[in-house]
Amino acid sequence: MRVTNWQSGGEARRVTGLLIFLIFSFKFLLFVPQVYYYNAHSPLPLPWWFVLLKLALGTYSWAVLTPLIIWVSRRRPIERQCLTPNLLLHLCLSFIFAAAQTFIYHSALALFTPGGFASSAREVPRLDGPWSFIFNGVVAYVTILAVHQAVLLYRRVNEREFRLQQAQLRLLQTQLHPHFLFNSLNTIASLIYRSPAEAERTVISLSELLRANLYEMDRQETTLGEELEFTGRYLQIMDARFPGHFVVETEVEPGARDACVPTMLLQPLVENAIRHGLLPSEGRGRVEISARREGRLLRVCVSDDGRGAEPNGGQPGGIGLANMRARLQYLYGPDHRFEFRSAPDFGTTVDIRFPFRVAASRKGSVAKFDLRPGRS
Repeated sequence: MRVTNWQSGGEARRVTGLLIFLIFSFKFLLFVPQVYYYNAHSPLPLPWWFVLLKLALGTYSWAVLTPLIIWVSRRRPIERQCLTPNLLLHLCLSFIFAAAQTFIYHSALALFTPGGFASSAREVPRLDGPWSFIFNGVVAYVTILAVHQAVLLYRRVNEREFRLQQAQLRLLQTQLHPHFLFNSLNTIASLIYRSPAEAERTVISLSELLRANLYEMDRQETTLGEELEFTGRYLQIMDARFPGHFVVETEVEPGARDACVPTMLLQPLVENAIRHGLLPSEGRGRVEISARREGRLLRVCVSDDGRGAEPNGGQPGGIGLANMRARLQYLYGPDHRFEFRSAPDFGTTVDIRFPFRVAASRKGSVAKFDLRPGRS
C-alpha cells in the first residue's frame, strides 16, 4: 500500500510540475510581444537576447517558487473557520515570496551581467521602482494562491458530491435486499409442509445466494457472468415454488459474460417479470434474457410474454424499476439508456444499454451458471 501511494503521489507531482511549466511558458510567450514593443520604443534599447533572458528569469523564477506556494496553500487554506489568521499569514508570506523571487531573479541575472549582483540589481525594469517590483511579486503570489484555493474548493465539492452519490447508491441497494429476502422466505415457508426435502434444497440455494450477495454488495459493479449465476439461484428457488409455470431462455454473447454490469441488475428485473407478468397469467410463460455488445455499449434485455403492465403503474415492481433507473443514472449518467415497453397481453420488455467495459482482473474468466428452468 505504501508503494502504491508513493507511486501515485510521485505521478501527481510530475503532472503538477509539468502543468506549472506549461502555464508559465504560456505566460512567457504571452508577454514576448509586450516586451518587444517596450524595448523597441525605449530610448536605450537592450540587446534582444538580454531582454528575453530577463523575461524568462522573471517568469520561471515564479515557476520555481510555485510548488512551495502550493504546499503552504494546502496546509493553510482560506476557510471560514480559520479565515483571519490564514489571511494574515498569506499576506506576510506574499512579501517574503516577493522578496525571494526578486533575489532569485537578480542572482540569476548576475551570472550574465558583467558587474555581478550589484550591477544586475540596477537592471530593474525602467518603468518600475524596487517597491513596485515587490508589489508585482505580491500580486503574483496572491494570484497563484487564489488559483490553487479554487482548485482545492473544486476538488472538495466533487469529493463531497461523490460521497453523497455513494451513500445514495448504498441506500438504493439496501432497499432491494429486504424485498428479495422477504419473497425468498415466503417461498421456503410455502415448501416446509408441502415438500420438506424441497424446502431443504431451497434453503441451501438461498444460503448460497445470500453468501454471494454478502460479498458482492460492497462492489457497485460485477460481471455479467456472476450476475447470471446470481439470477440462476433465484430462479431455482422460484421454480421450486411454481414448478412448470415458466421457462427461462437466455441468449448471451460469449464475449459479453466478462463485461462489467451493476450489481443486482438482472435479478430484480427477472423477479418483476415472473411475479407481475407471468404468475398472474394462466398457462406456461416465458422469460427471455439477452445480452450482447453493440459497439461501445452493452445491451441487456429482459422480456416476458405475460399480461403486460404500464411503467410504474401501481405495480409493486415500480419501486424496483425506479431504483434501477437511479442506480444507472448515478453509475453512468447520460451514457446509459433505460427503456420500458409494455402492452396488455403482449408482455413487458426492459431494454438497458450502458458502456461496455471488461475488468482487467476478469478477462478470460469463465462464468459458470445454470438458469433454471429453461436453456442457457
